[in-house]
Amino acid sequence: DNPPEEDWQSWHISGRPDGWEQRAVPNFEGTQRSIENGIAKAETGDFSYIESTCGSMQGLSKNMDVLSRKWWDYIPDEVGFKYGKNLTKAKKMASNIWCTVGEYWRDDEILDEEITGPIEESELLKYMLPGEEI
Repeated sequence: DNPPEEDWQSWHISGRPDGWEQRAVPNFEGTQRSIENGIAKAETGDFSYIESTCGSMQGLSKNMDVLSRKWWDYIPDEVGFKYGKNLTKAKKMASNIWCTVGEYWRDDEILDEEITGPIEESELLKYMLPGEEI
């Protein structure tokens, strides 16, 4: 967005060639480490690390806003597609958890994988009433 004859040091960080390296990469790397540590701790029953990682993710999001949407230019298409797909899946799972914790499900509500995420058929068979068939 800037003419090449301008001194790029005076540009906004989102337009500078080093903006990605200075702002985004360190934040991604730090958040990745936090996620890995948080998962390891959560597996032992300590959820405090993964909870603080959520705050880091929010901070990362704000930093990415400063870089505008230009940062997607650095991401391979297949990674962006996988990110979008996983984000959608995570949102559905979070919504399911929210509805479960809040007791928003109706007793007669039909199981919908768009809400719950994928469910194994063997798990569903456990809930069949005597005499019911598929």
